[in-house]
Amino acid sequence: MTSKTTPFKCNSAPQITSGPTLTFTGGQSTPSPLQPPPSISVRFVFENCVRVTYLPTGKRQNPTTHSTNFDNQSPTPLQGYDRDEVLKSLPIVDAEVADTSTTMSSKSLKVKMSIDPESSHFSLKFFRASDSSLITSDYPTSAYTSTGSSVTHTQTLNPAKEFHVGLGDSPGRINRTSTKVFIKNVDAMGYTCSPEGSGKPLYKQWPIYSCYNAETETFYMIYYDTGSRGSVDLGYENSAFKGISKRVEFECGDLEYYFITGNSFAELNNTLAKIFGRPGCPTYRSVVGYNASSMMYADCDNIVNTLKEFNDKAKSYDIPVDGFYLSSGYTTHNQVRCVFNWDLEKVGGRPEQVFENNKGVIANVKPWLLECHPLFEELKSKGGFVKDANGEPVFEQCWSGGPNTSLPGCMVDFTTTAGYDFWVGKAREQLVNYGCTAIWVDNNEYECDGSGICGDGENKIPIGFIRPSQTLLMAQASLEALGGVEDKLVVTRAGGPGIQRYAGLTWTGDNRTSWSSLQWNTAQHSSLGVSGFPGVASDVGGFAGPRPDKELFIRWCQSALFTARFTIHSWNDDGTITEAWSYDDETVSIIRQIISVRRKFGPTFFALFKSASGEGGKDAERVLGGTGVPVTRPLMYHFPSDPNCLADTPEDDFDPSEQDVHLKDVASCDFLLGKNLLVCPIYKKGCIGRSVYLPQTSFGPNSRPTPWVEYSDTLSRMLKHLSVNTKSGPHIACGIHDYLPPLFVLGNSGLCYAGEDGSATVAMFVTDKLKPAEAMGWYPKFGWLLVKYDACKPNEPDFEAYAEEKVNITVHFFRCMDEAVVPPILQYDTIEVHAEIKEFK
Repeated sequence: MTSKTTPFKCNSAPQITSGPTLTFTGGQSTPSPLQPPPSISVRFVFENCVRVTYLPTGKRQNPTTHSTNFDNQSPTPLQGYDRDEVLKSLPIVDAEVADTSTTMSSKSLKVKMSIDPESSHFSLKFFRASDSSLITSDYPTSAYTSTGSSVTHTQTLNPAKEFHVGLGDSPGRINRTSTKVFIKNVDAMGYTCSPEGSGKPLYKQWPIYSCYNAETETFYMIYYDTGSRGSVDLGYENSAFKGISKRVEFECGDLEYYFITGNSFAELNNTLAKIFGRPGCPTYRSVVGYNASSMMYADCDNIVNTLKEFNDKAKSYDIPVDGFYLSSGYTTHNQVRCVFNWDLEKVGGRPEQVFENNKGVIANVKPWLLECHPLFEELKSKGGFVKDANGEPVFEQCWSGGPNTSLPGCMVDFTTTAGYDFWVGKAREQLVNYGCTAIWVDNNEYECDGSGICGDGENKIPIGFIRPSQTLLMAQASLEALGGVEDKLVVTRAGGPGIQRYAGLTWTGDNRTSWSSLQWNTAQHSSLGVSGFPGVASDVGGFAGPRPDKELFIRWCQSALFTARFTIHSWNDDGTITEAWSYDDETVSIIRQIISVRRKFGPTFFALFKSASGEGGKDAERVLGGTGVPVTRPLMYHFPSDPNCLADTPEDDFDPSEQDVHLKDVASCDFLLGKNLLVCPIYKKGCIGRSVYLPQTSFGPNSRPTPWVEYSDTLSRMLKHLSVNTKSGPHIACGIHDYLPPLFVLGNSGLCYAGEDGSATVAMFVTDKLKPAEAMGWYPKFGWLLVKYDACKPNEPDFEAYAEEKVNITVHFFRCMDEAVVPPILQYDTIEVHAEIKEFK
């Protein structure tokens, strides 16, 4: 039987309560006089943000949330935060109440709530307060509906003018318009990440998207605060009655969302971070250098010897290793995986050897206990598993160790005190006490039966409401177990909004080895990054499938050089391990140079992470983007006025016989490190170069473009190859032996390089009409640097440094020679340079 869909209708004037909050009560009848009627409330959270709450039953079905954390409180309560009490301070706004509409306004945002006089259907319109420009609006009828279990939200859509980005790591193009994305955590081994797999559910259950309207030049973001599975249709389906619209549906619970507006994508991320709480910052080592991994290292008979052999080889090839992801083979018990159970034979009876002899070991853990686990009965007796309605553990088929293998087991319920405390205690006892400083929470999608019950006492709730909350609490418990460990880190595979408070890094899961994955993993990084998780990357070389050939492997390393994490990880079909020395001496030399360049860029990477975690202060926010802003970004993030950065070229408009195929998908597959380094990977087999699209930096007849400077990895080579471009289409030769992909730096900006002796050099790419100059100054070893110069005194720059330690630095100023392209500076200008941030005074 098909459930009846009931739209929200309103036949009464709104009630204005404290906040102010406007509450609209539905007019439809209820099954019982004791049950309150359905309601919708609209509440301003910040000047640029409102929360909309639709309660189909008139009361909250899940009164708590684990995702929102306005005060950046830690730890998150096991039962979650009360959704209303978590909102602490609200701005004063104006409210105008009329017969069929009510308008609330702040300095930034105006929200109009209308009631259709004929149908009594309720809808919202959002306007920019400064000029009353329409940002977006609900569909005028049936905008909010319920079937008794599922809930929907429908909005209008202009697919030709609105460009959507986000929704987690689901595969596909960067522009989500005209697609449908399923919101669901799935363990998708060897998934397809090309547009052919667009919208398929992957590891993140992430109901957040941002939109840029090219016609009105407005930005907004919607974050649905729910743990329910669902789907987001951004114009994929076309109704003969409604036309093309946006339709969001969730399987269960209420409908609650935050609507955020701003003047840029970065402002949206800044506000989202206020709602979530600040993202965690990974360790310097985990993001700067090369992290190794393979399933095979831990599946061997002697892990200690295998890791020693690996380190000896790395040293013999002069390849520095900064971290090691230890897969779950170390937990083998009777040939199956048992979390927190050391296979002592594999480690010579001394687990501490694994951590004593290897730098940055990140230990793998999984959120279930197989029924044969030595500790299963202990945790069962304490009530620490997800249970059925009778209070008995719910059994699932859980991965047991080999390809396509599983055994009965139960999922740890982190919303129970027993489950949470068990995890913290065992992680300390079996990992931290042996020297572990980082934990890799894996296979944490919680793909379990939706009828399972979670929680203690009166706080019980079906798991269908809170699957991502289990993953969040798993990350929090792991971080808590690490306690006061220096340079502690949690890395997660799955998750939902808010998990980035506790997990400093994530990756796109078990990608398949292919040229297609190399190309389209980039769009996944960008989508999740814009959705609020700053540090996203993929396994280099591919995890599942065949071992990559030499060309694919090198191209993958070139691209990954500038992503948030550089980890070569594999589980190859033929049992081999993908390593830097798996091919020949030439490959080793190339990978060595790639890793060397990445380590040189360490200060830039870490500065971006520090800024994203809110530790950089207001000046760093202005320079680097601020709290919640991703480390790597799609081109549309900083160049939304350029239509070629908003969406890839349609198939019908592209002729591969006349154009380089790399120019077709630049919006999705090229990316920015920070805001001023453009990375243009080569992801087509057999290419020895590619054409590059350079985003437009000026629009209109009187605007002055900022040129792009082609980048080389050393200052000496830079002086020889310095070139300036203001038009797109330059073809850059790049064989695999060049080890760097085509790179361009935005003019009037700088890059910081770390020296082996602890010093640093800032290369300034000055494209305005200035004389070349060299100046000596002080540079913070741990901090960031502001270099200011006056156009009237270009040879006398001022330096500001924020840090504890200082080292000497030479700042090189370059100018581009094409004066016809670059007019002189007409007024005071500022160039800002950033570097590693450790601690500000």
